[in-house]
Amino acid sequence: MRNFFTGLVANIVYGFLVLGVGVMMAYSKKKGYEWVDYVLYGLGAAAIMTVIAVGFVGFQAIPPSKPRVTADNVEGLIKTWAEDSGTGVTKPQMQMPDAYFNYIFTLKNQTPISVFRLKGNPKRLEFHSTVVLTEENQKIFSAMTKEQQADVIHRISLGLGLAKLGNGIVTATPISNVPGSVVLPFSRQMSVDVIKGIPISELDEETFVRTMDEVDSGVAIVRATMSLAFRKNKGSMLY
Repeated sequence: MRNFFTGLVANIVYGFLVLGVGVMMAYSKKKGYEWVDYVLYGLGAAAIMTVIAVGFVGFQAIPPSKPRVTADNVEGLIKTWAEDSGTGVTKPQMQMPDAYFNYIFTLKNQTPISVFRLKGNPKRLEFHSTVVLTEENQKIFSAMTKEQQADVIHRISLGLGLAKLGNGIVTATPISNVPGSVVLPFSRQMSVDVIKGIPISELDEETFVRTMDEVDSGVAIVRATMSLAFRKNKGSMLY
């Protein structure tokens, strides 16, 4: 309230000053004082220069227009945005045959996030990060009953759903005849994909960085859920 009255009084005083100067100039002009013309010219020139200066400063303050993200430039833009935010960018040697491009972005906490644009859904950009169980946790998961395994999967799905993230949970026996694959001697392996899709038309640098952070948070949710579930079941199991 005090600030309101202070501003009101200041505006009233300023108004009277402007009115007083105007009346004085009009009276002096009527009396034929020569200095009045010089003062009026000076005030006019000052007003013109003020307008020019305000316009110039205002023009400089206008931020440059952001590039419109399209299917043609999205690949280059996401690499630039990642590099600007200090995120590592690598291109996998084996590219996805059903994707226009696929990059691995490694965050500062070493979380890898795969970003790709599918040929079957070219108007969207997909963000995926896979959480693979450690060998110890694979043992615990394999020793669980089907009900316990279903409970773990349900908790993970619920946590990611509340975070508005998709998921792909895989529990399958590994393929032993694939060269270079690691086969663990347990009945069921488990991995979790944290998934987020963004329409390219809604993408900008801020949205890109925020989506990467959201997927990273999803990875943290999966790890925390697994840790609590496995810690709970570990004590009742023999190895």
